[in-house]
Amino acid sequence: MATYYIDSGRGNGFYTLRETLLVQTETTAYEQTRYVKTLSRDWDKAVAKARAYIQDGDKLEGAEFALNDWGDADTDTYIAYEPSAEEVEARAKAKAEREAKWQKIQAEREAEYAALSEIPVTDDRIEIKGTVQKVYSKETKWGNTYRAFILDDRGYKLNGAEPKSANWHEGDRVSFYATVSPSNDDPKFGFYNRPTKIEVLN
Repeated sequence: MATYYIDSGRGNGFYTLRETLLVQTETTAYEQTRYVKTLSRDWDKAVAKARAYIQDGDKLEGAEFALNDWGDADTDTYIAYEPSAEEVEARAKAKAEREAKWQKIQAEREAEYAALSEIPVTDDRIEIKGTVQKVYSKETKWGNTYRAFILDDRGYKLNGAEPKSANWHEGDRVSFYATVSPSNDDPKFGFYNRPTKIEVLN
């Protein structure tokens, strides 16, 4: 569900539609707004156009306010939208719920990462046995290739080229031998190379 509100553009000459967005990063979440479209100089028409634009289940906020006369609408006049006390309370509650959900997601990610093991540092080929988490295509100077993320049963993640003879899918249980190397900045994530003796264990 998205939240929109009716505002006025700079000059306070037209009613405009704006959207309130939740921006999520790796460490925090915050709100910002974006301009959507110009509506009308007539309040009822502006509301009708706004409701025609938003989707079912979206929320439209904003109480009627006066625009500048047409001749007085200039770029130096701007009336900021001021939500009602009820809207402020509803927004604060929704924001708290979103932040709590985000914190839960972050905690789950941290717990998942803490459960992973470090990749062994060795020049030998080792057996990789685990679950395919994702298969995706990547364009290179040699053409289009397919790569995969593997969660090894010992608890670390690996990325590498899908063998040409394989046809892996997300969720497949696979086994193969390969050399492995940890990434430069994460000892629990690395890369496998030159896989051999490939088996699908499903």
